[in-house]
Amino acid sequence: MSGLKTAGPIQFHFAVLLSLFLLFSCAKGKDDTEGEDRSIPAVESIVPDNAATGFSTTGSITITFSKPIDKQTFTTDSDGQCSKNVQVSTDSFNTCLKLESTPDVPSKVWTLKPDTYNNKFPSGTTISIKIKKEIKDGYGTAMEADKSSTFTTEAHCSTSSDCSWSQVTTVGDLTGRSGHSGLVFDKKMWVFGGYDSNTDYYQDVMSSPDTSSSTKGNWDNLTTTLVWTKRNEHISLSFKNKMWVIGGKNASTSLADIWSSSDGLIWDNVTLTGTPPSARSGHAGVIYNGKMWVFGGQSGSGWVNDVYSSSDGAEWTKETDAGWSKRSGHAAVVYDNKIWVMGGNDNTSDLQDVWTYDGSSWTQQTSPSVTWSGMKDHEAQVFDGKIWILGGNDNGSRIKKYFSFNGTSWSQASIPDWSQRSSMVSYEFDNYLWVVGGDNGTSGSTHMNDVWKYGKP
Repeated sequence: MSGLKTAGPIQFHFAVLLSLFLLFSCAKGKDDTEGEDRSIPAVESIVPDNAATGFSTTGSITITFSKPIDKQTFTTDSDGQCSKNVQVSTDSFNTCLKLESTPDVPSKVWTLKPDTYNNKFPSGTTISIKIKKEIKDGYGTAMEADKSSTFTTEAHCSTSSDCSWSQVTTVGDLTGRSGHSGLVFDKKMWVFGGYDSNTDYYQDVMSSPDTSSSTKGNWDNLTTTLVWTKRNEHISLSFKNKMWVIGGKNASTSLADIWSSSDGLIWDNVTLTGTPPSARSGHAGVIYNGKMWVFGGQSGSGWVNDVYSSSDGAEWTKETDAGWSKRSGHAAVVYDNKIWVMGGNDNTSDLQDVWTYDGSSWTQQTSPSVTWSGMKDHEAQVFDGKIWILGGNDNGSRIKKYFSFNGTSWSQASIPDWSQRSSMVSYEFDNYLWVVGGDNGTSGSTHMNDVWKYGKP
């Protein structure tokens, strides 16, 4: 054994230290790995709960995850197109609410409110939430499946005593008119064009941000010298973060142009491709299934029942003609995941039929039977979970009675305080139903500039 050497004190101590270092390093690495949360993220809760009812319109949605979620993947819709990872919809995800989300950093708990005036949800409405599996944590680990929930907001006008009509005292530049169009955009109500027998056709754009808390309705005239032609009996739609004005007429000349704007001041004459709608007035239009839809009206060839759609406002497709008869002056809304078309005039008589479109075919609603008489140039809105028909021309008489639809039957509501009229505009805005202007059908065709709202006092 004389050939073997034993380690000296220095070598021994070095070996011991090296072993301890390696042991410590391995232990530390093991502890670090064990400290990392590599679990698959999941939704722990959604408030309000699934199937909840009576949710406050001023409330907020709270989503809690099992671990912090990366802000880059917690994306919400800004254009209503249901293209983001967190979607909130009132129409089975044909369109989605614009949302505000907090916080802006990775978090387990996220809060959502609609990006509307006063950040309110629509009243009396079923709302669906979809959280896509593309949601990821900070390590890029995604959820295993989509998560969804549905709840219903409180109805503001469940009884006749809950809500009432009141006139808004207006200030500003809003002048009397009929045949104008209107929409809600950028947390404001807008009015475009129209007609006054004492003034001629209008070529202006007006907006108002005033809501239920306002004592006065402030209307601002952005311009009276628009690039698009003076007109009435046109339609306007809010789509993909822009306002769109489509068709109409000036005197006896029908128009086929389409204009878009993101601010109401600068307007673009859209270059149309495919098969766009022909020149027409008295037509109707809605946003449905991520597209603009235009149907019916009066054109150079007479009354029509043709249907057109576009996913971008520029390229258009001619769909199969509607099952309903040719008409103009009809009203249309989207409700219960369908397009609804009501009334109008076929150049012979005022109509009282109701038709729905579910994305594939048109169906006449015959049961229960409609209780209102034939009418044209009326307005229709979805408000507080119901379809409302407002005003209109009933065989020469501007009716002021209106009706509501609860999905199964039509009911006559109480007579509002505003005078009879047709060819006005209406809005659902800040949980109020609004009526602006119109023609009261009196001698000299008085065109009005009054503003009324309906809802909780």
